[in-house]
Order: sequence, then structure tokens, then C-alpha cells
Amino acid sequence: MILSTSFYAITIFVIFAICDRNFSITSFLWSIFAPIDGMYGFVLEYLILMIISPLYNYIMHHVSRTSHLCICIVLFILFSVLPTGINYTKIIYIPSAEIFSGTFLYFFAGYIRFYVTPRNGSRIWVILTTCLVYILSVIDVFYFNDQVMIRESSAIASVIIPMGLFLSCYGSNFRSRIVNKISGLVFGVYLIHENYYIRQWLWGYTSSLELYNSIYYPLLGISIALIIFVVCALIEYIRQKTIQRLLDKPIDIISCKLQDKLDSITRKLSEKIHQKSESQGQVKD
Repeated sequence: MILSTSFYAITIFVIFAICDRNFSITSFLWSIFAPIDGMYGFVLEYLILMIISPLYNYIMHHVSRTSHLCICIVLFILFSVLPTGINYTKIIYIPSAEIFSGTFLYFFAGYIRFYVTPRNGSRIWVILTTCLVYILSVIDVFYFNDQVMIRESSAIASVIIPMGLFLSCYGSNFRSRIVNKISGLVFGVYLIHENYYIRQWLWGYTSSLELYNSIYYPLLGISIALIIFVVCALIEYIRQKTIQRLLDKPIDIISCKLQDKLDSITRKLSEKIHQKSESQGQVKD
């Protein structure tokens, strides 16, 4: 993940620096440290969640089902419902605020793994609820000319729709090599089109087309998104078959060492938390 992020950040920076002849040390350093400097919000939040995950795992393993569900409800209200009704980014700037909604999703996924058994009846209700939220978000955008339900990645529709899609497929026996191959390219698609320079160029180009007042806007929007996905996926596929293959062995060696080190740190942290909990329990007794 870190190497892929750095590769695309540096490569795209070099391309735009050559084409636009606009080079600065600050921008170059920003590209080099892309995994941790916030250029890619998802990557930084994922790394933070990995570091915090031992604590979250400990909490989930030591609370009852009811307590776990209450934690999920409280987190959902605090970091999805309230941000949907109140655009907190206009009131206070919170760096990587999505880490809080990521915390909710982490606890939600843990609850699903521990306590939820897939059932066809409940799956139908999940699909219907997801479709209803999607329809409401479309009405919110096109009829009321607002984006409250999708304004932030932590907004209600932005959280419920992916959760619904996940639960709809959870426990199914569906298998597809094509889907697996495409899913293996999605992270590369994200790294390309979410890059600061690419995003600025794409929005500048699409804005100049003046599509927003066209009756074909939904169809054109889907077409543009599909084209971007296909082009980025093709670039990522070529990278995987060329550069990644050349670096596979050294990367595997480094990754294994880093993973062993990370596992050791998380294991020691979990043991310390467990020992502290036991000692506090003995003191109370």
C-alpha cells in the first residue's frame, strides 16, 4: 500500500512538473511523503486504524453484545447523523475527521463478524433499505438541489449505502475471477484519480464542458466516471504486470519483516492492556 501510494504520487508529480514546468521542493516533498502527509486521506486513515486496531480489538472482545451494539449506535449518531445535519467543516476544521467514521465502521464490521448470521429474509430488508436511502439521496441532490445526505464521506447516505451493499453480499457463495481481478485494481484507480494534480485537472476539464444544466447530465456523469475508472484500471494493470513484478521479491522480504515487527508490537500492546485490566480487576476484588 505504502509503496503503491508513493509510486503514483511521485510519478504523477514528475509528469505534471515536466508538462507544466512548475516544480517546487514543497510539492516534491509532499509527493514523497504522500502516505502520511494527507494527500490521500484514505491511506492515512487506514494506517492510523491499523495502529489503533489492537485497542479496538481488545474492547470488542471484552464487551457484551448489547454494549457492542450501543457503541455502534453512539458512534453512528456522533460521526454520521450529526455531521449530516451540521456541516462541522464550516465550524471547525478537523484533520482526517473521517478517522472517526472509520472507527464506527470498524466496530460495525466487528459486530457483524461476531454476532450476525446471514439470512435471506433479512438480506431483502437490507437491500430495500439501501435502495430507499439511495433514492432519498438522489431526490436530495436533484429535487431539493442540496447534498446533505452525501456532503461528506461520513454523511448518512455515504455510510449506509456501502454498509447495505456489504450486508447484501455478506455470507453469499458468489465467486467470480473477473470481480476479483477488477477489485485488485480498485486501489490503483483511487490513487490515480484522487491524486491532487489529477483531480484538479479532471475537475477543470469536466467543468469546462458545462454539463450541469444538460438533461443528459446523469448519463454523462456515469459515462465520464466509467471512462475514468477503465483508464485508471488499465494503468494500474500495466503497473502490476511490469513494475510490481520487478519489485515483488524485495518488497515481499521487506513487507514480511515489517509485518513481523508490527505483529510483535501489537501483540505486546495487547498483552500490556490485558495485564493492566487483570491487575485492576484484582485490586477491585
